[in-house]
Amino acid sequence: MFLLTAIFAVAQIDRHILSISLDAIGQEFVLSDTQLGLLSGLVFAAMFLLAGFPIARLAAHGNKRNTVATSAAVLSFLTSDDVGLAELYASRSCTVGC
Repeated sequence: MFLLTAIFAVAQIDRHILSISLDAIGQEFVLSDTQLGLLSGLVFAAMFLLAGFPIARLAAHGNKRNTVATSAAVLSFLTSDDVGLAELYASRSCTVGC
């Protein structure tokens, strides 16, 4: 239970840190306001729609331990080295499964 709480806490912190640091991210990667809006809103919502339901179905009908372990591994991988806009989009989508 502690591990699940820790994973949830990291996912929540990830969501809030992005909102707080959007200006710095925009300056670092030379992003327009439209791209920043997509990063913080539309991309997350689209990935939640595309990945959230299949992951929930997998967790409901499959092995919950493996689903959580895989989601945690993907979260760790995607948030370890954000290099460009595509990677930022990918790291935002990871919070869906975790």
